[in-house]
Amino acid sequence: MVFRFLIIAIFLSSAPAYSTELCLSCHKAHYIGVGSCKACHRGNPATARKDLAHKGILPGRFARFMTAGAAQKTEWEKKLNSLGCRRCHVIGAVGNPFAVNLDQSAQKKSPEELARAIKNPAKAMPDFRLDDSTTDEVVTALLAASLKSTPNLKPAAQLVHFDQTRVNKVDVISRKCGSCHKVLTRRNGLLGKGDAAPNLSGLFSPFYPAKEPWNAERLDRWLQNPRKARSSAAMQPVGISGKELIELKKLLE
Repeated sequence: MVFRFLIIAIFLSSAPAYSTELCLSCHKAHYIGVGSCKACHRGNPATARKDLAHKGILPGRFARFMTAGAAQKTEWEKKLNSLGCRRCHVIGAVGNPFAVNLDQSAQKKSPEELARAIKNPAKAMPDFRLDDSTTDEVVTALLAASLKSTPNLKPAAQLVHFDQTRVNKVDVISRKCGSCHKVLTRRNGLLGKGDAAPNLSGLFSPFYPAKEPWNAERLDRWLQNPRKARSSAAMQPVGISGKELIELKKLLE
């Protein structure tokens, strides 16, 4: 008798995961080689009650993150890089840990929640003004990238200013740049409040979306005469002392 139960247990443990999921009582199996129903669609495959089974389920347009080919995944990576998401976020275990870890968000939050966060950005985040279709592509790209995340990665501590007025009186970014720019910094959190000019978060990092990488030397040339560096620049030269320039570079690191 014990031997018989042992054989049954071995058989069940070796059977494909999808064969024991109650999803198949209503839905036809597909993409069997990819994995279980839950791997692509989440939800709760252990219940036959539709309201419980479909709670937190991923619609098919987002479940593509598990079935897409290499070419599609490359396009998703290009989209994330063009938006510069990693200048503030860790995505696929790569990026600056200035803001929330998007690997963890992609694994815990619904696609609709991620889409709302993109369409209605937090205070430090640029407003990308993406249409619904592009937003869905970005969300799917985040889901795909989260498969490469590092388990048990501890998020970096985030600095929050409760007295922004006091901060604005002392840091060079808020005094000299903040009327037009925002920047989420490693040491001082969010500085500046402007939306008229580009968001400078992660400016010196390899994740900042620019044709030519920014570094301390390029910043020096730019601040001396932006229109000499680029004839179409709207920005005027900034009167900044040597001490302020050193502080600015440290804040942008």
